[in-house]
Amino acid sequence: MGQLLFYESLGKGTPVVLLHGLALDHTIWYPVANLLKDEFHVVLPDLRGHGRSFSPPGRYSMDQMAEDMLQLVDYLNLERFFLGGHSMGGYVALNFAKNHPDRLLNLGLIASHIYADSTEKSEQRLQQIEKLEHESPAVIFSIMLHGLTRNETVRQFCDEII
Repeated sequence: MGQLLFYESLGKGTPVVLLHGLALDHTIWYPVANLLKDEFHVVLPDLRGHGRSFSPPGRYSMDQMAEDMLQLVDYLNLERFFLGGHSMGGYVALNFAKNHPDRLLNLGLIASHIYADSTEKSEQRLQQIEKLEHESPAVIFSIMLHGLTRNETVRQFCDEII
């Protein structure tokens, strides 16, 4: 068994696993988890390279992150569960659903989608990766965040996590 993802667990009942987006961590889900915890067992992991989880060198694939999730849900003995993913977490959730559909009660994508990136979007992502080798991740992700929402409360909340 490899390293286990960091996670927080709240409540009791049917399991719900919620995956955060790029440059964020499990705390992005606190407002939602607090609404669900009276009826559900809410699991909030930090994905590989994020928050308090391990950060091995190199690039991470959605396959690796989905397998990290499998290891975590197996460790927690979650046979079947609801899975929700925000942004990049949605891509991880989709990968998990593709490889382990029998484990899911349902799948929710939040600010994410099922479509492959366009050529333009792929090139933009590669440029961001290259920038990360030379600039502060916090600066790059903060700039990226400001292009994703106009809501100042959301920006402030995410900026603190980043």
